[in-house]
Amino acid sequence: MMPWKGIGGLEEKIHVAIRDVKEVFPFKGYMDGKESKYLHLIEIVLREVPSGSKILDVGCGPCDLTAILARLGYIVVGVDDLRDPWHLIGDNIRRIKDFAKELGITLIIEPIEKVQLNQNSFDAVLMVDILEHHLTPRNLFNRALSLLKPNGLLLIETPN
Repeated sequence: MMPWKGIGGLEEKIHVAIRDVKEVFPFKGYMDGKESKYLHLIEIVLREVPSGSKILDVGCGPCDLTAILARLGYIVVGVDDLRDPWHLIGDNIRRIKDFAKELGITLIIEPIEKVQLNQNSFDAVLMVDILEHHLTPRNLFNRALSLLKPNGLLLIETPN
């Protein structure tokens, strides 16, 4: 991996984006301790995908990473069915929707398999910590690949 550290103020820009999102994020404490993970993922995206490109964040959850990427100048669409138990507590879904809207993120609340999106329409598709939630990962991969533009970035990360 090519390090971004210290290159043209990029490191500072990333930290500012994370800080800005954290300040308005509706779930206090959720982003704590995740900075190294955000930095790792953002480093890959910045290296491979020019700012202003269109990114699909599959399984975006509360839109934390999605929001950071939007703050860094990407056009971001988040997709999540928001059916995890904590999403269903109180007004969490409304808070996620409001947060996404406030930051200009298109949030689609539906399983990725059912979402109507144009083929070959994204420069990058992110699937961060979601494979372990799917019984048929092959279908998920096929769907993600169908949405990627030729030579697009498919970024997958799992917790193990």
